[in-house]
Amino acid sequence: MSHEKGYNILCYRACLSVPIIAVTTEPMATIQCSNPECQTINPLENRVCEECETPLLKRYLRPLGDPIESWEVGQLLDERYLLVSRQVVLDTQPGIPPNFREDIPENIRKYLRLFPYRLHLPQIYTYYDLDQQEESGTDQLLTIGLLEYGTIPLDESGKPRHPELLPKLTEAWPQAKENPLQQLKWLWQIVKLWQPLEGQQMVSSLLDPSLVRVNAGMVQLLDFHQDEHNFHRIKELASVWLSLVEDTSPLIVDYLRSLCDYLQRDRIPYPELLLNYFEPALRQCGQWYERKYQVFTLTDAGPTRGHNEDACYPTPGELTETSTEQPSFTIVCDGVGGQDGGEIASNLAIDTLAAEIPQLPMFNETRDSQQGLEDLAEVINLSNNRISERNDAEDRHDRQRMGTTLVLSLVHDHQVYLANVGDSRIYRITPDSCHQVTTDDDLASREVRLGYLFYRDAIKYPNSGALVQALGMSNASSLHPNINRFILDDDCVFYYVLMV
Repeated sequence: MSHEKGYNILCYRACLSVPIIAVTTEPMATIQCSNPECQTINPLENRVCEECETPLLKRYLRPLGDPIESWEVGQLLDERYLLVSRQVVLDTQPGIPPNFREDIPENIRKYLRLFPYRLHLPQIYTYYDLDQQEESGTDQLLTIGLLEYGTIPLDESGKPRHPELLPKLTEAWPQAKENPLQQLKWLWQIVKLWQPLEGQQMVSSLLDPSLVRVNAGMVQLLDFHQDEHNFHRIKELASVWLSLVEDTSPLIVDYLRSLCDYLQRDRIPYPELLLNYFEPALRQCGQWYERKYQVFTLTDAGPTRGHNEDACYPTPGELTETSTEQPSFTIVCDGVGGQDGGEIASNLAIDTLAAEIPQLPMFNETRDSQQGLEDLAEVINLSNNRISERNDAEDRHDRQRMGTTLVLSLVHDHQVYLANVGDSRIYRITPDSCHQVTTDDDLASREVRLGYLFYRDAIKYPNSGALVQALGMSNASSLHPNINRFILDDDCVFYYVLMV
């Protein structure tokens, strides 16, 4: 299943995290233009490149561990990474791929295995050994590691708004006192992270207020703690949450107190059960908000293809609006490049989903969110089987089989369900951020999830963009759609990107 990969870059006013290295001091800090056809050196205070006027990409990172204690703020590490503070490093060559170690220690592999949760958890930007022989005269290796967080809040000058890149949840909580749905959403996201972190023996990180941060309305951990024991229980969240009561919205403060009481008395022993307790509160809060949804779709064959294998719903080129009473959904499919009949597969998927989604029982008030996820997975599997059955009927095998990627969003009341199969993506854009909210089904992402490679290293390998699944390539029994749910409490745009 070959799918040649190229990247559509959008809204990249972002920052990430980077490693630390050898020492040079420059009289004036500079940054290199990330445009590969330019790469002009610019003064750090510039917002755009002096030569090509490309916006300068500033990736702010956080050191992993504390190997930089011997260096001074303002020094350039490994002739690349500017030490802005003890907690912040800037990559001054953001257009050049970072270095990586070939062997990956187990404590670093845990970051990679949590790659699907990178919207809430830091990832390794670079990790490698630096030979310090030239600096110290000794044959000594220094391990450099830097963490990235996607887009972080920047001020008008392009510098981080917060000394440690992200504000603490405890700092942001009082500011959201007039937004009870946002406060509930933050706690709900913490619970959703419990199981994946528990699986990597890092769940104690959720109990440390210094690590629990907020980024673009989402909970994001600054780093992980290795658990000292395997006996952490979900009830431990109660003592942390009770410290937030004083600044909790009056509309939900009694609910939060009751929830913490239930936790402390072991009435809610499992994270899955705790998530269920959130549902009626989220639903009630969602009714207090007025919201409007707008959808605009458009596809194009691009500069290299002779015909357009993409398909979308609603009708391309028309702006549509819906209210909260009307479920709204958007679908984009990209016929798998190189496969015969990709445009047939993408249109067949659109036709099936557009007919089936309005009939879903998830719009019944008696259906809970987990059932909603299952309902959506069922219609995606149905669209897969219709394409697969056509392949079988036309006796298509191997690379002759037609297939398609899928990205889908379904909005209902205060929530949006996002689904994807293949490497087509959805980004969530706010006034201050741009984050990818889907995970690609390609070889590069799979190697990262298995802990074998760092993502920026994996995408350099041949066939890294080959798909590991797409609609129509086989029976739905082997298909695993990626489906997630977001709580909507602020203005945002969900932007679809097809890999070409």
